[in-house]
Amino acid sequence: MIGFATPLQAQAPPVMLAAPVRPMQPPFTPVPPASPVVRDAAEISMPNDIVIQRYIHSIFTTDKLLRHFGIHVTVQDGVAIMTGTADSWQDYFRAEKDAFAAGAHAVDNRLGVRFYY
Repeated sequence: MIGFATPLQAQAPPVMLAAPVRPMQPPFTPVPPASPVVRDAAEISMPNDIVIQRYIHSIFTTDKLLRHFGIHVTVQDGVAIMTGTADSWQDYFRAEKDAFAAGAHAVDNRLGVRFYY
């Protein structure tokens, strides 16, 4: 009989041993979750526009992948407004991400792009 295969048969389930299984214990005592701390609105200080603008400037100067020489940033009510010219699309999007990382709530990206590659 060439070319005929035997049909597959279902296998029997594995035999379960009657040995008792001890449940695993964690190596430490679990700590209950901490309750959230509620603070006053006066106690929480949001960075003001000048602080956000300084953070953005410091991130721009330390970011080695960003050529920021044509980018000017002002901050009004937590919104970073970027004007000027970016060297490439990479710098365009990198500057926007850096502004968000510095604490801006929103970014108004008005940059022009010098090189299109």
